[in-house]
Amino acid sequence: INLAAAWAKRRQFVDQVNFPFELGEESAGSQSSVGPTFSWSGDPSSLRDLVDAVKRGHSVDWSDVHRKVWAVEHIKDSDLFAQLLSSCRNPGMILQQVLPGNLCSLLRLS
Repeated sequence: INLAAAWAKRRQFVDQVNFPFELGEESAGSQSSVGPTFSWSGDPSSLRDLVDAVKRGHSVDWSDVHRKVWAVEHIKDSDLFAQLLSSCRNPGMILQQVLPGNLCSLLRLS
């Protein structure tokens, strides 16, 4: 028996950047299927907040950002948008959520 694996199976952790946060320990024999969850809760209308979140390794729901912000308000700062794209592990996920007309206007600004 791998003691480290057995120890880890009995604990609940939050997957956060650079340090796991332990929520609690399951009692022997009981399985927990529900529990609290955490996610980035910054301002999706702020490109600076988005860049900061991505640089810190947080996961951002890009479809939620599109639905709440980018679908109704165009991105105007091409420099910050470029920083966001270059900081993200998968910039294609971001580009899919930006309206084509907004992408064209950003290209003209740069």
